Formats: sequence, C-alpha cells, structure tokens
Amino acid sequence: MSANRKMNMRHPRRHAFTLIELLVAIVIIVIIIAMVVSVANYVFEEAARKQTQTTQNIVMTAVEEYKKLMGQYPADVAYTDQYVSDVDAIFRDSNTILMLCLLGGVDDDPMGMYPYKHPWFYDNPNETQDRERLQVKIKKAMGKKLGELSPDVLDTSNFWILDGWEVPMRYEQFGGLGKRPVLISAGPDGSFETEDDNIRSGEY
Repeated sequence: MSANRKMNMRHPRRHAFTLIELLVAIVIIVIIIAMVVSVANYVFEEAARKQTQTTQNIVMTAVEEYKKLMGQYPADVAYTDQYVSDVDAIFRDSNTILMLCLLGGVDDDPMGMYPYKHPWFYDNPNETQDRERLQVKIKKAMGKKLGELSPDVLDTSNFWILDGWEVPMRYEQFGGLGKRPVLISAGPDGSFETEDDNIRSGEY
C-alpha cells in the first residue's frame, strides 16, 4: 500500500457545507423563529383578551350591585365639555368616576379633576340621606367584588381600570346594548377609533 493511500485512510476528507446548504439552514432557522414568535404573540393576545373579559365581568357585576343600592348606574361624565376639550381625557375620567362610585365616593375629588362635588351621591330617593352610612354600605358591597380583580388591572394612582394591555378602559353609562352600561377595551392596538378590535363587556 502506497504512502499516499495510507495518509488518505488516516485522514478521510471532510465534507464541507456548500453555500446553498448554509442558506437553506438559515432560512429554516428563520422560519422556526418566526413560528415561535407568532405562537408567543397569539398566546399573549389571548391571555390579555381573557384577562380583559374577566375584569369587565367583575366590574360590571359590581356596577349592577351599585344600581341595586343607589337606584341608578354610576355616571360616566360629571361635568360638561367646557371643562375638558380632550375627548380621550373625558373617557379616561369616566373610568375614574366609575372607580370613585364603586369605592364609595368622596366629598371632593382628591385629584382636583372636577369643578364641583360629585352630584350622584346626593338626594337619592331610594336611600337614606345619611351619606356616610350610604358610603359605608357601598364600600362593603363593592369591596368583596372588586377584591376579585387582579392588582395588575387597577391603576390606583389615577383610579383607572386597565385592560389586559395595560390601557385604561372606557366606561359609558348608556353605551351598551339596550342603553345599558358598558366597559370598553381598546383592544390589542390600544385605539378606540379602530372599533373592529374593541372588546365590549357583555358583547362576546
């Protein structure tokens, strides 16, 4: 056996990847990554949607309990447009009003957002005029129900109720089916203007 043949047997030739093979491998890896990211996004969106719907169900149940106590649903606007020109701000404030109602209300708004005292805690024919007793009653009734909410959905500094994408939801006293109250999430894109992906309580 020749020396050259012995050398070849000891050191067999290694097959190197061609450029095409490398490109194919890269494409496959990119496709796999895209699939993983797509699945992850879908799982996140579904989790956020489910959290939003759960939050809406809990809050709207509390709204119905509020009506039983007060004889009316929480208001969604406590002032006229002359005080606030920003429409988005009005709807964010409606979220705040809802939380203040469900929490029992206050004599004066602690954030100085409103020009006068909240009118919906006064002169209710279905309840006593003792506002302190009424507020305690509301807090007792609402506390247990709101306690079911995840801490992640409450922005306590602004009294906002957040959806699964951490965006303040919109409360409308007469905006739901049959002119009933509704709590609306802007959905994945965070915009109320694109109504096709909005999530409305009681409508799914």
